[in-house]
Amino acid sequence: MNKKTFLFLMFIICFINLSGCNKTENYPEITITINNTKIIYYKLPNKWNGNIYDKLSAYQHVFTENPTMENLVEVNTNDIITIDFMENNPDKIKIEYEFITVSYFNDNDNISSEVETFEIMYEINDNKYSFIIDKFDENNYNNWDSKYYELFTPMNSYMINSDKLCYIAGRVYKITASWGENECEYIFLIKNKEDIDKDDIIPADMSPNVNVMLKRPDNWQKIIENPVISENDMLRIIDGSTATIPITAELFRQFYDYTDAKLNEEYIGYTHSTTHYAYINLIERRYGRSDPKYLIFVTPPSTGEVYFAEYLGVELDITPIAKDGFVFITHKENPIESLTVEQIQAIYTGEITNWKELGGEDIEIQAYQREPNSGSQTVMEEMVMQGKQLIKPIDTQVIGGMGWLVDAIAEYKNGKASIGYTYYYYINNLYKNENIKVLKIDGIAPDNENLINETYPFTANYFAVMRGDEPVDSPARKLRDFLITEQGQQLIEMAGYCRIFN
Repeated sequence: MNKKTFLFLMFIICFINLSGCNKTENYPEITITINNTKIIYYKLPNKWNGNIYDKLSAYQHVFTENPTMENLVEVNTNDIITIDFMENNPDKIKIEYEFITVSYFNDNDNISSEVETFEIMYEINDNKYSFIIDKFDENNYNNWDSKYYELFTPMNSYMINSDKLCYIAGRVYKITASWGENECEYIFLIKNKEDIDKDDIIPADMSPNVNVMLKRPDNWQKIIENPVISENDMLRIIDGSTATIPITAELFRQFYDYTDAKLNEEYIGYTHSTTHYAYINLIERRYGRSDPKYLIFVTPPSTGEVYFAEYLGVELDITPIAKDGFVFITHKENPIESLTVEQIQAIYTGEITNWKELGGEDIEIQAYQREPNSGSQTVMEEMVMQGKQLIKPIDTQVIGGMGWLVDAIAEYKNGKASIGYTYYYYINNLYKNENIKVLKIDGIAPDNENLINETYPFTANYFAVMRGDEPVDSPARKLRDFLITEQGQQLIEMAGYCRIFN
C-alpha cells in the first residue's frame, strides 16, 4: 500500500466516523431564564439527521414527567422569558403555549385536559429570543364557555370525597426550532400567578358551591349526649340552604358521633337543595327522588315563596336560630375598604357607576346580582335596597349558585371593578378565597359582637322553618325547639355561627 492510498483510506475512515458523530442525538442545548432563574426544559426531536421521531404531544409529555404539576416556576403577567441558543441560533423558530390542568382523585388516577394552542410573538436581541408572559383573557377563546366548563369544573363530582382532590392550572410552552432539515422541540412548564388557580375554580365537594371539606373546628368538643330525634328521622326531614350545611353537619356530629370522614362519605351536604328548592319542597311536601321534607334551615322566604305558600294554603312557622352578616365583597386589590348603605343602594340603582365616585380608581363598576328567589337575592331586595329598584342585571353577570358568584368576582379580568354579595359565614367558612375581601358597611365589620348587638347594618338571620300544621310531638318540631335552647345555641356556635341570643 503506497502512501497516497493509505492517506486516502484514512480520509474515508475519518469521514465515516465524522458522519457517524453527526448522526448521534446531540441536539443543541439552550438556556431558558426568567428573572435570572433558569427554567428546566425537555428536548423532544421531531426529525434529526434523517430520522423521524414518533413522540408524545407537548402536554402529554409534561404530564408524564410531572403528573401532579408540582414545583412549577411561578411568574407574573408581563415578566420576560429569554431563550439563548448559545451562538447556535436556528434557521426557524416558533413559540407557542397552551393552558392545561391536572385533576387527581387518587395516587394512580391522573386526568389532563387541553385547550387550544396560542402562537407567541417574540423579539431577537443580542442573538437571544425573548417574549412577554401575557395575561389570561377568556375573550381569546373560541367557544370558551364550553371549554371552560370542560376544563375547570369537577368531573364526576358526586363521586368525590377525597382530601387529595386538586385542580391546578398551568401553561406548557413549546419552542420548535429547526436547523435545515433537523428539527427539535423544547418544552417547559410554568405557572402564571394570575391564571385561574385551584382556589378560583369550583372544586367538587358535598355541594357544588362549597370548596372546603366540612371539618370540625380545632376547638370542637362533644356537648350533647342524648339526641332529640333518631338518625333516620334526621336524614328524612332536613333540607336547607347551602350556607346552613354546617348546622346539619354539626347535628350529625353531636347526635350520632359522625366523623368528618363519615359526613363526607354520606354526602350530608346533599340534604340541602338550596334555599328556593328547600322552600318548595317544604310547601309542596315533596323532595324529588326522596321523601317530603319537614324542617328547613334557610334565609327568609322571598315574596314569591310567601305567595306560593299562601296560594296552597300553607302557613309557614319561621323561627330564627342563628345570626350572620349579609356582606359585600370585591377583589382584594380594590382600594375601597368600606361603603355606606346609601352608596351600596346607589351602585345597585345605577346612580353610581364608577369606583372613582367612591374614592377608588377610575374603573366602571361591575355590579353582580343573584338569581331571583335565591336567599341572597331576597335579602338584597328587602333588607339592603328597601324597595329601591335594582338595575337590570347584565346577562353574564347574573350568577347562579353562591360559589359561582364568588368565582366570577375573583376571576373577572377587571377584578378590581367587581362587587357582589353573599353571607359572611359562607365566604369565610364554606367558600374561602384569598383573592376576595369583605367590605365594611358604614365602617363596621360583620364580626360576632356587631352581629349580636346588630350594629352591623345588614345583620341577617338563619331560620328553622316548618309548616304551621306540623304536629306538636313531631321530629321536626322537637328539633326546632331544641335549637333555640341554650344547648342548641351552643351547638350553633360549635358549628361556627353566631348565636341568636346571649
